[in-house]
Amino acid sequence: MAVRARVAADGEAVVQPIGDQIARRHLEKVSKDAAAADGVVLVRHDDWQLVAELGSEEQAAYLEALGMDAKECLELGLSHRVLPTMVRQLLGLDLVYTGPGVPRENTETVKAHLVRRGSLTAEGLAGRLHGDILRGFVCAEVAPAAALLQHASYSRAKDAGCVRTEGRGYVLAPSDVVLVKWR
Repeated sequence: MAVRARVAADGEAVVQPIGDQIARRHLEKVSKDAAAADGVVLVRHDDWQLVAELGSEEQAAYLEALGMDAKECLELGLSHRVLPTMVRQLLGLDLVYTGPGVPRENTETVKAHLVRRGSLTAEGLAGRLHGDILRGFVCAEVAPAAALLQHASYSRAKDAGCVRTEGRGYVLAPSDVVLVKWR
């Protein structure tokens, strides 16, 4: 089994499983360079087992040949998390998070959002959440996820200076955690 990843016309990520016959025909028609140019990469799931048996240098070379950040993938440990990470990287998508200031019992309000790299502002994220939030946007409190994870709570991270206030035009960075302030 192989997968084909692409960005649809509406900007959404599309990952489709495709059979081996289709994969072979696709590889015959499309050279590696052309596939990389249009964002299409085929990955066989059983290749991961073979890659897992290789040494770390060979694993890194294989992942780099696919256009991946080998260091990040190897840190994830060639697991079920590698393929989604790979697809996000190939499609130029990042994760940002919302809702960090809520109490632990309401953590279902903390959400991950898949966004095109460098294309979404704090105001745009507010609009994605709700039209009323967009209209009442005041500012966004932003912190890197890694910095927040080093603290027991959002308020402690804020006291430690990890959280900064940004305006409407702030372009979200990968793994930003955003608390939108609105009226």
